[in-house]
Amino acid sequence: MKYSILIRTRNEAKWLPVLFERLAMQTERDFEVIVVDSGSTDNTVEIARAHGAHVIEIAPAIFTLPHSLNIAAAAAKTENYLVLLSAHSLPMGKDWLASAAPHFNDEKLAGVYGPVFPLPHATIADHFFLGCGRLVNVFKRPGIFVESKAQYGTLGFTNAVIRKDLWNQHHFNEAYAGGGEDTEWAAHFMALGYHVVYDRALSAQHSHNLSVFGWLKQLAYWRRTSAAPTTFEQLTFRKDGAYKPLTK
Repeated sequence: MKYSILIRTRNEAKWLPVLFERLAMQTERDFEVIVVDSGSTDNTVEIARAHGAHVIEIAPAIFTLPHSLNIAAAAAKTENYLVLLSAHSLPMGKDWLASAAPHFNDEKLAGVYGPVFPLPHATIADHFFLGCGRLVNVFKRPGIFVESKAQYGTLGFTNAVIRKDLWNQHHFNEAYAGGGEDTEWAAHFMALGYHVVYDRALSAQHSHNLSVFGWLKQLAYWRRTSAAPTTFEQLTFRKDGAYKPLTK
């Protein structure tokens, strides 16, 4: 098994069938799909199983973003690459997954990730803020860009591929309960001399239907977690139902 695709879900019946359609179109076929579901009340679990995914169900009370990913990674059959993909992240292009492989010929590469575009019917704020991020990248980066310093958004687990052997050495930091575990993981290995690649070939459609106020809170959260973890803070302002607050 070359790739294990790890997906966290909670009430994702809207986009999950489309995601599996996009995965079925990939030119790279050597992969499994592992879904960690935290208490869906719609037919998310049934959809995942119908498409051949290995489903792990956990109680909503123990859900955090990094904890669920660690559960999925521990169950992964691959010894090569872990693919971190949101349940409402839709790969753009049939070579989305295949485009990651050549980068890993570099032994000092920790992971590769790409930009995101809004899903259909996303909010105006989603279009604006995601568009601004892509516009900045157009001027700052070519189509493929090597990063050796982590900042918020680096190696976003919305759509990223990482080395399984490095996860074996350093699991996703569960202090980052509400997000930021991706940047922390990247920063850990960058400090050891590894780097990350940003490649536009790994583009995906993804959005959270946030308002302008929600985006400002999102950006403020990213800035805080890029400096220090927040153990129990959750992204409660998101409207997509993907996250459930924890109590301390």
